[in-house]
Amino acid sequence: RLEKGSILGNYVVIDHGQSEFSLSAHFKPGTVRVKKGDQVKAGDVIGQLGSSGNSTEPHLHFQITDKPGLGGAGIPMNFSNITILWADLPRPLQSGDIVIAK
Repeated sequence: RLEKGSILGNYVVIDHGQSEFSLSAHFKPGTVRVKKGDQVKAGDVIGQLGSSGNSTEPHLHFQITDKPGLGGAGIPMNFSNITILWADLPRPLQSGDIVIAK
């Protein structure tokens, strides 16, 4: 989904049901592989990280909320199968962490 002038640039919203939505934003232009109505599952490639919208460098903006888009309340999330780079001991994920997905 792309909205001209959006701060999100190229982004995808996934409806997980029960008022839970994930938003992934700033995909590289022309790389989003899904369209409205597609079914996706864990592990599916939905696009390539890039720099679109209000973004100066390639990165991913990811959030889970109770409404699609930026207007909803945040919902806590859990990740599995990740390694936190440079973490001395196992610990919860923190803002700014760099992770590797297995």
